[in-house]
Amino acid sequence: MHTIMPGQQSPDRTPRALHEICEDVRRAECGACPALPGDECVFTSAPVSLPVTPGTPVRPVRGYHVNRFAIAEADDLITIADMSAVLESAGAFTSTTIIYDGAPQDAAAEDTRRLAAIRAVLAAFDWEHDDRQYALESIERIVEGGQS
Repeated sequence: MHTIMPGQQSPDRTPRALHEICEDVRRAECGACPALPGDECVFTSAPVSLPVTPGTPVRPVRGYHVNRFAIAEADDLITIADMSAVLESAGAFTSTTIIYDGAPQDAAAEDTRRLAAIRAVLAAFDWEHDDRQYALESIERIVEGGQS
């Protein structure tokens, strides 16, 4: 049970976005690894879209141990609501489970955007009169991460 001191956030506050939570967690020590405050526990790369095929672009991803979230919550860097949201998204976890800063959500959102753009190209295409090669090139640009 936490006592709310003047200036502290209410524990029943709505949780923030994962990226915002991770930015505050980063200010805490980890306890599960030697990462210092300000550094991530894990720095790796993740594909920007699924399925992953040769040549799929990647982007940097930062990860933090669940233990670090617990320390950040104890140090009042994040709220109880933030901590609960993170643990719910983790499913089964231990203190050394890594929570990644938004990679799966970002990839899914990007895939959804690309699919909508491809559908728009197909909906606007007149199969009898339009240039099919142009449509295919537009779709290819979308799949590769650009706009049509």
